[in-house]
Amino acid sequence: MTAPRRWVSSLLVLLLVVLATVAGAASSFAASNGNVSIGVVDVPNGAQYFTLHLAPGGTFTGYVSVGNTSPAPATVDVYSVNAATGITSGTVYLNQNSPERTVANWVVPAVSSVFLQANQYVKVAFTVKVPLNATPGDHLAGIVVQNSKPVVTTNHNFGVITVARAAVGVLIVVPGPAAFKLAITGAAIVPTSATGTASVQVDLNDVGNLYGDPTLSITLSGPNGYHQTVPVLPCIPAKEYCGQLSTILPDNPIPFDFPWPAALEPGEYTISITGTSLQNPSQVVHFVTQFDLKTALVQTIPNAPRPPVVSHLIIPTWLIVLVAVLVLLLLLTAFFFGYELPRRRRKRETGVEDDPRKRAAAKERLSRL
Repeated sequence: MTAPRRWVSSLLVLLLVVLATVAGAASSFAASNGNVSIGVVDVPNGAQYFTLHLAPGGTFTGYVSVGNTSPAPATVDVYSVNAATGITSGTVYLNQNSPERTVANWVVPAVSSVFLQANQYVKVAFTVKVPLNATPGDHLAGIVVQNSKPVVTTNHNFGVITVARAAVGVLIVVPGPAAFKLAITGAAIVPTSATGTASVQVDLNDVGNLYGDPTLSITLSGPNGYHQTVPVLPCIPAKEYCGQLSTILPDNPIPFDFPWPAALEPGEYTISITGTSLQNPSQVVHFVTQFDLKTALVQTIPNAPRPPVVSHLIIPTWLIVLVAVLVLLLLLTAFFFGYELPRRRRKRETGVEDDPRKRAAAKERLSRL
């Protein structure tokens, strides 16, 4: 009985390994956008991007991990781009053909493309050279990988081109006097998208040399004695929108839509804005302007927090079928070696047979003894 038990234990371990491997493959498929991935190499403290302190004329050589997470060989492009402030704040990376390449020209990957087998990862070197006329402060670029051949899918008369793209940031900090300086240059009351809900659009910029995360407080005073300030203090960030923005980069102006939690009637409004930042709390920016609202804007959900970004795991059908077949085969093998084979061995050893002719032959052998 020892051997069958070892077989069963080994099969159970194998089953767990197979399931873990398949689960890992499914997670990779979902997280990598189907084709490419990029990550940092040899970065301290588990950072997800490079932070380099380099003086004008300074150089650096580093590596990124470039991967092909698709089930087939592929060629991926590798290139550098400028970073910019997204329309809702936060950092975005420009497209491959963008003419804005000030900081991108400082960061040069060793290769422009890489051929990778299925699920293969390689280290790609890159160099950074800071020009002699670089200004003090933060300079952000990105190293991007994307599939060289976009995936084209058709549905009836429509075609969709999908480009898998991943990026890792390279923040170059040039020493010298620098600070985050928030600037508010304009404001207006506008509808949000096609919903008609109210927002205060604030024209923001960082006129300093360091990136920052501003916090805004806005007061509207208008017709029929209307007066409201958002956020209402004390504010609970987990339940309410408390005016905290994500990062804005130097010299990257954006029109930021600040959601308003109440219906607004037509009329003349005074917009008063106060801005601070996590990086430079001693700097307080005030801005006041008048705005004539011609059309009423409907109410949004009061104190509604911004919805979190949810990533849905999509497991391909072929992967589910493969798992089911493997599990069935392993269970049948475990049944045979754990039960059926020992049962047959016991029958042979004890002379107990199911076939009547075999039982008669066994009895005859016993009688002769």
